[in-house]
Amino acid sequence: MPNHRWPGAFKILLGIMLLLSLATWATMIRIMISSGGFNLRQYSHSWNVAPMRRVLMTFENTHRFPLHQGPDEEDWASLLPESGGVVYRSGDKPFGVSMFHQLRCIGLIRSNLDKFVKSNRTMGPGTKTQECMDYLRQMVLCRSDLTLESARNPRGPHIAVSDITHVCNDWSAVYRAAN
Repeated sequence: MPNHRWPGAFKILLGIMLLLSLATWATMIRIMISSGGFNLRQYSHSWNVAPMRRVLMTFENTHRFPLHQGPDEEDWASLLPESGGVVYRSGDKPFGVSMFHQLRCIGLIRSNLDKFVKSNRTMGPGTKTQECMDYLRQMVLCRSDLTLESARNPRGPHIAVSDITHVCNDWSAVYRAAN
């Protein structure tokens, strides 16, 4: 006759381990906050830029941001503010702004794609390129823009028409605050 006590004992042991784990985390956070090592009230995970209004933007193809690197790189360089996208909270702690991180990732992927083409496709993507692809994928999912875009070919590659108007945050306020 099998012993049915083990599943119950296992559940109790698992419950105790979970409670100990939660108690340990709570203690660590309490110690960090009380020692001044981390102040949740001082550093929020969002940067308040006021006024942050909503604006309409019609997406369009442009010649200003070419895929391959060339002599005219000013437009790409202008995407990052003088600060490089780093802001300081309470004067001492540096934070990177997600929007500028995303733009740096696009620049890195663009640069590596250009190097790949120029190397006759012998150079592979680096670790940073993979990290940027993962980061951008997650940011697209996080933002979940639900604007409907008309498809040119609903059965084949789902390429959308580029002249769609989106509602966006006014990024010019972010640039003003970052400089």
